[in-house]
Amino acid sequence: MTMIEMLAAYGIFIVSGAITMMFIIYIPAVQIVRRVEPNHPLLWPFATVLGGVGMFILFLLSGPMMLFVLARRDTFLENFIKGLLNDS
Repeated sequence: MTMIEMLAAYGIFIVSGAITMMFIIYIPAVQIVRRVEPNHPLLWPFATVLGGVGMFILFLLSGPMMLFVLARRDTFLENFIKGLLNDS
């Protein structure tokens, strides 16, 4: 396996992981925020897209660290939503 093939495999792993994290973390968080606080600034169309792009880039950069978030998905989601809603 050449270096290019290894980098391609790693790139595929990272992109697929980031897409998975968007469906497992970001989209459910936005749906919960929509139910709890319908006028939240994150729900404005531009903010939703910008937040989604930002989270996707964060997930891309975090690479294999995403596995730790997946292992503690419920705790991460709870704290992420509390942070979005500014709750203690």
